[in-house]
This record gives sequence, C-alpha cells and structure tokens, in this order.
Amino acid sequence: VQGIVLETEAEFRGYDVMLHLYDSNILRQVLSYRKEVRDSRPVRLALQLSSALQNKNYVRFFRLLKREATFLQCCICHRYFNTVQSKALLTMMTAYGRNSVFPLDTMWRVLAWDEREDALKSLALYGVQQNDMDCDQVVLNRDHFLQDTDLDLRPYRWIDAKNTSSWSQVAHGPTPFSFSPASVLPNSFDDADVYNSDDVLSAILEMYSLQAEAQQRMLVQQHPVSEPASDSRTRSSGETQHWVISKVENVVNEVVDEQSLSICRSARVEEVSTLISNSIVDEVA
Repeated sequence: VQGIVLETEAEFRGYDVMLHLYDSNILRQVLSYRKEVRDSRPVRLALQLSSALQNKNYVRFFRLLKREATFLQCCICHRYFNTVQSKALLTMMTAYGRNSVFPLDTMWRVLAWDEREDALKSLALYGVQQNDMDCDQVVLNRDHFLQDTDLDLRPYRWIDAKNTSSWSQVAHGPTPFSFSPASVLPNSFDDADVYNSDDVLSAILEMYSLQAEAQQRMLVQQHPVSEPASDSRTRSSGETQHWVISKVENVVNEVVDEQSLSICRSARVEEVSTLISNSIVDEVA
C-alpha cells in the first residue's frame, strides 16, 4: 500500500500462504501480489503444496517438501503432517477396500516417516496393524481406523537434515548478525526533579522568540517616527508581552502533558514572557 518493496517479501509471502494451505481463497490473495512476487519460487511452491492438499494428492505434498522445500518451509508445513497422514490412510482404505494389505516400506516412504519403526508406532495409534502373515505388510481395515486421534507432533530427522546453518542464521538470515547499540533515552528532569531540560520545547520557544522579533520589527515599521519614544515603548512593550504570553501558553499546552504542564505553570510563565518581551523592547529601543 505504501509502495515499500522489501528484498525478503517473496520469502515471507510464501510463508503466509503455507500457513493457509487449506484456505480455498488463497489463490485470490496471491493474485493481489506483485508479478515478481507471484512468480517467485517460494510463492509458487506454496501454491503447489496448497493444490496438492486440496486435491488430496498426499504423495505429491510430501514429495514437494522433501525435494524442494527449505528447512523453514518444512517447519511451517510440519503442522499439517498428522492431518495429512490421517486423511491419506483413510483414502487408501477406501480405495483398496476392507481388510486389504499394503507394503509397509512403501507406506512409510510416501507418507514421510523417517523409517519403518516410526511408521509402525504412528500407525498403531491410528488402529492400523501389521499383517500377522507378513510383517512387511499392514492391514487396511476401516472398521478399526481411528481417524480423530489427537496425536502430538513428532520431530522428523529428514527435516532436521535440511538445516545446514546455525540457529542464529536460520532466524536472522545468511548475513552475520550484529547487535545494534541501545539508544539513550533523554531525561527532561534535573536532579531536583524539575522539568527544565526539554530540547523540543526549547527549540519551539526559540522559534517563537524569533517570530516575536520579526513581529516587533513590523510594529516598529508601522508606527510613525515622530511618535514619542516613551509612548511607543509602552505600547510596543504591552503588545509584545501579550503576544509572547499567548504563544508561550500555547506551546506549553501542546507540548507537555498534564504533569509537565503543572510544573511549567508553577514556573510563572508570565514572568518568563515578560523577560522575553522586555529584552526585545530594549533591543528595539
């Protein structure tokens, strides 16, 4: 919206899509991206993963992750693994029929388990058991299938193997990480807790002081030269003092908060204004 283009935009757009792979409106969101972001590798991979899940092509989903995804991309998609494996098993049971058998080695590879022992532990939680006649096969019995089993997410070694850098580089990126020096916060109060060191307020007061000098010059130019000096000084002094008082009060009301306002007013703003106006009048005289 602000026209700001970041170097890592495509990467994080891809992460965002991966967090919503089951969202049927994700393609509409991607179409709103800039063309170079839509055509980037992270976004295209995320769309391929979304298409694989929504078309129930679970083999393609895990194949894309193993062959093309980075470590962080696999970590984001790890949240879908239990759901994908459960739906894949249900699809296989429906397709092969009741009490059909399936090769265990094929199953643990296509559904992305690290090895057959890991597959057997997870399959047992879904109610899928080994074939008593052949330990290299599992029985797909839908009557014993526990689809709604709430399993904890388990780590996968093939995902960890994709991380070839330190954790700081994973989080920060390939460039060396450096700590930025902490900025020192300004303190507007002195040792006696008096509010008298405000750079912003001082700059504004100085600006108004310059404006007051310009205003005074204009007043001097507008008055006749023959006018008595005492009357001119009295009038200019009164007008300048009134103008400076109003400006200082406006500054105090706009800049300081309620606590600072009470402190500033206790310093007798009118006396400060009188000093400023008298100084201006003396310079003019």
